[in-house]
Amino acid sequence: MFINITSKENKIIKHIKKLKQVKYRKKCNQFLTEGFLVSKEAILYASESIKFIIISDIFLEKNLPFMNQIKEKFKIYTVAEKIFNKICDTKNSQGIITIINKKSCELNLLKYNFLLILDSIANPGNMGAILRTAEASGIEAVIITNNCTDVYNSKVSRCSMGSLFKINIFELSDLNILINNGYNIIISSSHEGKNIYEEDFSGKIALVIGNETKGVSVEIKKISKNIIKIPMFGSIESLNAAQAATLITYFAKFKRMKFI
Repeated sequence: MFINITSKENKIIKHIKKLKQVKYRKKCNQFLTEGFLVSKEAILYASESIKFIIISDIFLEKNLPFMNQIKEKFKIYTVAEKIFNKICDTKNSQGIITIINKKSCELNLLKYNFLLILDSIANPGNMGAILRTAEASGIEAVIITNNCTDVYNSKVSRCSMGSLFKINIFELSDLNILINNGYNIIISSSHEGKNIYEEDFSGKIALVIGNETKGVSVEIKKISKNIIKIPMFGSIESLNAAQAATLITYFAKFKRMKFI
């Protein structure tokens, strides 16, 4: 059903604005995603978690057939374009924001053999791109350390192109639990360790991608000495975190499937 909001002081508008704050997202266990494509991905893969959708009047006019198809399933608020522009993050907004309840699931270490650990990833764009890579390369679950940017930042969801809704994501502060459950923690580095081609990536593994400038934290290096690096040619010193994650996860997947 469509519910029209006419005031920028409406509690729904205030709620959406506050969802841009990490503390508030954690408090109400919700997050928002902005954009038509990502919202459609949420409708396809996380429909049971959608709290409501808010759209501009212009968006409704342009996409009325689609909105009529889903109006009975979701609560949909409509607002004037000038009000919508006060709650959106992007400069050229498409006119749709979806509010989603965070899914709650328990990390079952008996279930997963191919993990990706993101350690202190600071850039939301990189985080989103890595989540997209994780889905594409067959990563079974992603573990986020405490020092990462918030995985529920709206830019992360946009850059993940919907992968945020389709892969298993867990926050974990103590990675020793992985060691105790038989995982081989493989740390990526730009300048030290053995060549990536020398690692067989078999068994229960957890690949670690570190901070964009500082790399993997000292704390993680204390619990694993298995370090790999991607060989660089020419004068390039390193790749960015998202590029490195793509190469490493795909190489590991191909090696696990005996393609190389």
